[in-house]
Amino acid sequence: MEASKQTPRSASPQVEVRFHDLSVSVDHIVTSNETHDLPTLPGVVHRAFRALTRKKSVVSTCILQPMSGVLRPGTMTLVLGQPGAGKSTFLKALSGRISSSKAVSAQGDVTLNGTSINQLHGRLPQLVSLVSQHDTHFPTLSVEETIDFARECAGLHPSDTLMDKTPLRHPATDDVISQLGLTHCRATRIGDAMTRGVSGGERKRVTIGEMAFGDKAVLLLDEITTGLDSSAALDIVATYRQLATTYQKTVVISLLQPAPEVYELFDDVILLNRGFVMYYGPRNHILSYFQDIGLDCPPNRDAADFLLDLGKRQQLQYEVLNRSKSLTPPHPANPKKNIDLLKGISGFALPGTITALMGSSGAGKTTLMDVIAGRKTGGKIRGQILLNGHEATALAIQRATGYCEQMDIHSEASTIREALTFSAFLRQGSDVPDSQKYDSVDECLELLDLHPIADQIIRGSSVEQMKRLTIGVELAAQPSVLFLDEPTSGLDARSAKMIMDGVRKVADTGRTVVCTIHQPSSEVFMVFDSLLLLKRGGETVFFGELGENASQLIQYFESVPGVTPIEDGYNPATWMLEVIAASELLQASMVLRRFVRMYWRTPSYNLTRFVVSAMLALIFGLLFSDVNYGVFQGMNSGVGMVLTAMLFLGLVAVNSVLPISSTDRAAFYRERASQTYNAFWYFVGGTIIEVPYVFVSTLIFTSIFFPMVGFSGGDRFVMFWLNLALQVLLQTYLGQLLVYSLPSIEVAAVIGSLVNSTFLLFMGGNPPAAAIPSGYKWLYHCTPQKYTLAALIATVFADCSSPENATDLACQRIENLPPSMPAGLTVKQFVEQIFLMKYDEISQSMLVVLGLIIFVRVLGLLALRFINHQKR
Repeated sequence: MEASKQTPRSASPQVEVRFHDLSVSVDHIVTSNETHDLPTLPGVVHRAFRALTRKKSVVSTCILQPMSGVLRPGTMTLVLGQPGAGKSTFLKALSGRISSSKAVSAQGDVTLNGTSINQLHGRLPQLVSLVSQHDTHFPTLSVEETIDFARECAGLHPSDTLMDKTPLRHPATDDVISQLGLTHCRATRIGDAMTRGVSGGERKRVTIGEMAFGDKAVLLLDEITTGLDSSAALDIVATYRQLATTYQKTVVISLLQPAPEVYELFDDVILLNRGFVMYYGPRNHILSYFQDIGLDCPPNRDAADFLLDLGKRQQLQYEVLNRSKSLTPPHPANPKKNIDLLKGISGFALPGTITALMGSSGAGKTTLMDVIAGRKTGGKIRGQILLNGHEATALAIQRATGYCEQMDIHSEASTIREALTFSAFLRQGSDVPDSQKYDSVDECLELLDLHPIADQIIRGSSVEQMKRLTIGVELAAQPSVLFLDEPTSGLDARSAKMIMDGVRKVADTGRTVVCTIHQPSSEVFMVFDSLLLLKRGGETVFFGELGENASQLIQYFESVPGVTPIEDGYNPATWMLEVIAASELLQASMVLRRFVRMYWRTPSYNLTRFVVSAMLALIFGLLFSDVNYGVFQGMNSGVGMVLTAMLFLGLVAVNSVLPISSTDRAAFYRERASQTYNAFWYFVGGTIIEVPYVFVSTLIFTSIFFPMVGFSGGDRFVMFWLNLALQVLLQTYLGQLLVYSLPSIEVAAVIGSLVNSTFLLFMGGNPPAAAIPSGYKWLYHCTPQKYTLAALIATVFADCSSPENATDLACQRIENLPPSMPAGLTVKQFVEQIFLMKYDEISQSMLVVLGLIIFVRVLGLLALRFINHQKR
């Protein structure tokens, strides 16, 4: 995967890495009696005040203890350790990615061929490659675009300090894609949590591929096999083994759980535990080293697993308990008791039929199938399992059944025909002629429609093809009963239907098929003949034939009192899970409780808007504290002040709700797919939880702003606060609607700003409502902010109950009016004639805003119900 693979060995740079007394520490501030409570609104404020009075001290935590060593060219070193041992920090220190600062201190020396990495500056990335354990990519770019961009951006200018200049060499993007096994998905988007893309293992390979360009002499790779199957992990590590040996690269790789065959590829091992080096030396000496100090590796135990367990505290506890085993009585406070995972389940599956096992999460579907298939090794099993009326022994189950697991794991170097032939010859009896075994392979290819790709190599096959192959491998053993665990998991609707059509053909040959399935489409659900439906706790809800178009299932549930009849065109599988789900009252209670906890424990959102409200109130209060509303200029300033304050609070509301709603949306999509609760209750929870926080934040603003700018009157204060709170609530719900209906938070932010900017022009403040041309009046009446602004302005400037009361602000006459206006206008008359904001219409404006809030929430509910931007 390196450019140097295309060059002679003599031209490849060789770099020896030495580190002496290398350590990394972090300084952090601690206070006396420091606690680690959950973050809540009062908790954050309380800790902030306590921090002012408590005694503070700076504590230095050593992440990496002083260590020394040499990494020579041509060797590959494995860095082992539990999470938090310091593996990533060690690799970052070697690559020069840790720079000393006030908080982080890196001590010791790291040299490349005798030159300190501090002297290399910008040339260090051209010599040292660091592959991070985090797979961060642009989700909308394809695999090929991501890798090709990395190739074009590769800085290939070797350091004059270390070696002579070598010609620039760029390996072809196609070569890297091919070597990493990404050919089949080269045009697929990377994807993320919201966008369907490549798998986690393929995303990890893309990360490796990005760093595969340039003549890097030192290769540092951090947990590169996470998410990969054992075969792919071995291929990738073997490639780096070849690079180290053939081209004298210095390779250092940290791994979490290397397989034995991967572990054997390394020359040296660095074993870390909590920043300390437990061992550094040749790999083939490490077990004898620990054996000499009394730590023997148990027989049949992987060496890497044994080494990782050495740093655990349980290692000491294990020895103590082992010596005092006879003296350790059972604790009377923790008596043993049995928990029933399945409760009296009865049923049958007939030849030539497909029986579905369905239920909500935790209902016991997989447990039941494991018991029937003889794969449940723990627990106590009561009852009988019969095959053709006879007791099902372990041998009978093994001979008569095939079990297709959810994971599709195969030898990727074989072709599909070879995989089926391998299974047929090894799992069918020796008395079966070879010709008959070949015939069974052809039968599997025919039933599962694998003939067109029979001689295609498995590596690079699609998920749907791999799923059919998994079924074929079990079918090649000629079982009478076939068990399938989630055969449509991870497939789109079309692929799922193709899989189940193949399973239907298998059942039509006279075999018995039992299948667990999760939320099938209507088409897939109609493929099944019978259904065993379980509810949480392992109890049977329904067992029997589905009937044509699930008519018997629907008739059974609709006969139960209180069950809502199924709607026309609704998926019966979804409907029945909703029927047996938790009660509506329980769903509402649990969802609302979770919203309460989430908002209470998210001070970054709620405390921020409280603080912002107070700061905005202070700013406006200080700027307009001396305004004289009795003059023309002051009156215009007052209207602009109220307009700007309302606009700012609305913008803060609509933009601050976007991140928290977007983050929770991904969890909602997952829970909705599992039919965890009705989307309506999520909508209700999101609606209710915002109300108290919005009213409190606007109360904070009004309490500071109202008296500072010269407004008075308790009734006016309450009316001003209520109208302002309704407007902020409307903007908050608008932000939620944008998140629910648009694909990303960035698009939602742009659309929100665009909508509010457009409404700003027509809300009747600037230009005044009376000056808006007649052709644009309809936009003025369609602007939601117009009604709140009219209510706010009328509340503080148009409340003149007695025109003779000159002390009342609304009754005062305005001075310095321009000649174009009638002389002697009062404040009330001014706002009513120029801005068309009347005191008598405040109640009407509030009702319109309430109607708009309801309208926006209804749109939000529809978006939650019918829009799903998660492309899986």
